[in-house]
Amino acid sequence: MVWLLIALILVVAFGPLFYLRPSPRDRRLAALRAKAVSEGLVVEISHLEKRNASAEERVNSAGRERHPKISLALYRQPLTRKLRLLEPLRLQRDGDGRGEIAGWHLTGSLTPPRSDFFPVMSELLASMPQGVEAFDIDSRFVSVFWRESKAEDEAALLIIARNLRHAADYLQEVEAELELGSGSQEGASDDDSGPDQA
Repeated sequence: MVWLLIALILVVAFGPLFYLRPSPRDRRLAALRAKAVSEGLVVEISHLEKRNASAEERVNSAGRERHPKISLALYRQPLTRKLRLLEPLRLQRDGDGRGEIAGWHLTGSLTPPRSDFFPVMSELLASMPQGVEAFDIDSRFVSVFWRESKAEDEAALLIIARNLRHAADYLQEVEAELELGSGSQEGASDDDSGPDQA
């Protein structure tokens, strides 16, 4: 009887500790995210609007509109310089294949800053793993929303890291060209205004 009581006390005392042990999925994600950090990426958990939500998900029982979101990992490549002239952009995976980039829906409108912009983005997105749900450009980061499914592993992460670095380099190049163009336009307008003032 005493041994049974001691065993029960031990189970009650140490049982909760077993709940704190990470599951195999948690260990896999921790290793994947640690690898991403070693590749120079920043990893966060964020929310993405669900594009193909059902009618039940879009309206609650009281008839109020809802904006369903899905929780995904956000893998971000920091830019070396802040983008000041390029517009923020979000491309979300879309099965209908319409738009400038097949299979991706552009949120908002965008005037391409260079003639090769959509072909370069299309090539990058075509090589992204299937679990990538969205591609984001803002003033400080190039990012992807990724499902981190069990089928996609470290090889998929390395593809994402390579593509984000390539996108960051390309965008920095485009930004530099836009800065040169706006600088030369300002110089030209200064030259034009000079003789009129004399």
